[in-house]
Parts: sequence; C-alpha cells; structure tokens
Amino acid sequence: MLVQPVAQRLAEAFNVSYDTVMQMHCAGNGFGEIARAFLLQTKTNISAWTYLQRHQNGEGWGQIIKDAGVAPSDLAPGQVISQGAKCEDGNGPAG
Repeated sequence: MLVQPVAQRLAEAFNVSYDTVMQMHCAGNGFGEIARAFLLQTKTNISAWTYLQRHQNGEGWGQIIKDAGVAPSDLAPGQVISQGAKCEDGNGPAG
C-alpha cells in the first residue's frame, strides 16, 4: 500500500488514524486545512470534522478561528506538515 507522507505525518502528529486523515482529504480538504482543523481541535476540544464542515459550508478560516477564540499564531499548519514530509524525489513537501 502506497502511503501519502503528509497524511501519515498528520496522523502521527495528532494521534489519529491515517484513514481518518485520508477520509478528510478525499472529502475535498487540503492537508493544510486538515492540520488547521486538528490544531483548532487541540485548542478547543471541538471536533476537527466540525471545523472542516464549517469551512466547506463557506465560512472563512479567519472567522472560524476568531469564533474559536484562538490566536492565529497558534495555528501554524506548515510546522506540522513540513516535519519529515518530502516528495519521493526528496525535494520539497509532498502533497
């Protein structure tokens, strides 16, 4: 089975299954959005799925973050994604 490295990294970082991350991705969410949703979840205990649904329903991340009462600087998805995430050729992030 071919494993998507960014999805694997997110699963490990947030202690969720790889399948959960891939379900979120296949539902139309980018890996940065998934990371942001999980980061919000860790700050608020509201499900990452809830945040992704709000965003898919047209709400902007800025409003979602404001409503959650979290500082945008606390939500740097790139830090989670980039740790160990390289393309098969070794250049840059996979995605």
